[in-house]
Amino acid sequence: MRSSYKVIHLLAVFGGVLILSCTSGGRSVYEEALSQQEEADYAQAIELYEQVIAENPGGIWVEQAKERIKECKAMLIYFDAHTALGEGDIAKSKELRREAEGLYLYEPDSLYLQGMYDLFEGEFERAELSFLKLLHDYPAVHLGYLGMAHLDYSLGRLGNAIKNVDKAIRYTNLLPEKEEGEELLITLCEGLVVEADYMDRIADLLPATTQNPWVYYYVGYSLNHRPEPQNEQAVSILARGLSNKDLPERLQADLSAELALAYLVEGYGDKALRYIDKALGLYPDDKEYKSLKRRIESAVAEGLSPKKKKPEKPEDKISPLKLYPPFKKQELIEEPGK
Repeated sequence: MRSSYKVIHLLAVFGGVLILSCTSGGRSVYEEALSQQEEADYAQAIELYEQVIAENPGGIWVEQAKERIKECKAMLIYFDAHTALGEGDIAKSKELRREAEGLYLYEPDSLYLQGMYDLFEGEFERAELSFLKLLHDYPAVHLGYLGMAHLDYSLGRLGNAIKNVDKAIRYTNLLPEKEEGEELLITLCEGLVVEADYMDRIADLLPATTQNPWVYYYVGYSLNHRPEPQNEQAVSILARGLSNKDLPERLQADLSAELALAYLVEGYGDKALRYIDKALGLYPDDKEYKSLKRRIESAVAEGLSPKKKKPEKPEDKISPLKLYPPFKKQELIEEPGK
């Protein structure tokens, strides 16, 4: 129900920061540039570093600013490499990765991309080595867990894939209050439920592998919004997610609204109205909730009734790249509390 979010990519660790005497709005221009780099606004950071160089020719900080510009340009190229990979252009992605590494080696991105190349080419053991090195050397970066989720899914290890998706979510601090990360999570959850063989098992597997209510929401969301929706499965997943205690209000409302949609498509108008009213009780001005309620009321007025169940159609196994969401930023944060 929410608009697509982006995934944050923070380069959070920098060595010896030199604070300059030149100021912009009471702050050092160099310090401001570092802040923008830490926030992954690389284009803005480059502009500020260039300002430092232009306003202080021959200054002792100029060389550092030039190095930072290389780092920022490299991170933008890494993003392009991720995007090319997401579009299935492996050759272009590899070329961009080499270009980025020539400017600045950011090992988490390089390892992850190499692992994805190997995974796409069927070199599962080599892919696993890259992802395991990521987990060992960068345990607070989500890419290792994300890579293992792709690998597990490709090998049919759904339970492990869900566990790693859960960890990737927690380690990126993807909080919808910040409007970050929904596109990534939805894409992953679509991948987890897309195979017909898993449809009967996913509702039982989730409680055994994760209690993260966001996973329940996005899996339920993906079931609701597939080209051929699996609304009956969505009802089971979303209801379990909604049973969690101390849910954030927005998540509670979104779970309720998605559950209302699932009941609507299944033909249960009274239940659909009950849950959309719960969502509207929390956010009475939400336009999407209001629109859904009008849709439910219209269907009920036209004589909505439970639909007859149809046999599921087998589906081809998807490529791991269909599970791969191109994203702009990733976040490096402290390990969440256990």
